[in-house]
Amino acid sequence: LLLRDHPKQWLNQRFFASPSHAQSLRTLVVGRVAPGSCHEPSLAVINRRPVFRGNLWSARYLTNHRGIKDELRAWGDVPEVFFENWTINEQLRVASRINIMISPHGAQLWVIPFMPSCGGLLEIFPPGYLSGHYMTLAADAGIIHMSILLSSNHGTGVASEEDQLTWNANRWFARNTDMCPAPSQVALAVRR
Repeated sequence: LLLRDHPKQWLNQRFFASPSHAQSLRTLVVGRVAPGSCHEPSLAVINRRPVFRGNLWSARYLTNHRGIKDELRAWGDVPEVFFENWTINEQLRVASRINIMISPHGAQLWVIPFMPSCGGLLEIFPPGYLSGHYMTLAADAGIIHMSILLSSNHGTGVASEEDQLTWNANRWFARNTDMCPAPSQVALAVRR
């Protein structure tokens, strides 16, 4: 399921009063770092590393990152980046040069306001879970946002009208689900 509209329950949340405030913050923090070109898209997959918490693996890891990168080869070499163990400055430097970011839902998306003003984010959600925090952050920063919401049947070719979409109710499940979005759907969203 490809979502382009902002869910109504997050319309009242705000991170910035206007996109110009996000741009001012970007300029203040990132400074004069050359932004990514708006005429030649630069893409990156910001992935997550699996982490062992207690007795469970927690990830929201894109398991088919190689297939996604292969599908996006028309845009050149698409790096896969992991922010774990990177300094804030390293994360900011990468974000300020990527104008199309592909990532599973998660805290690594805090860098959205530091993307170029022509930037776009494709956020991928696990089955039955959707959160609007980064949708709102992107909208407030003037960044285009699209989401792919995976079905519990994703990868099987079976329609999934029976999926129950809950807003934040399945957080535990979502934090422990690796994801495998169809590379063709990722490429379709990037083209849009």
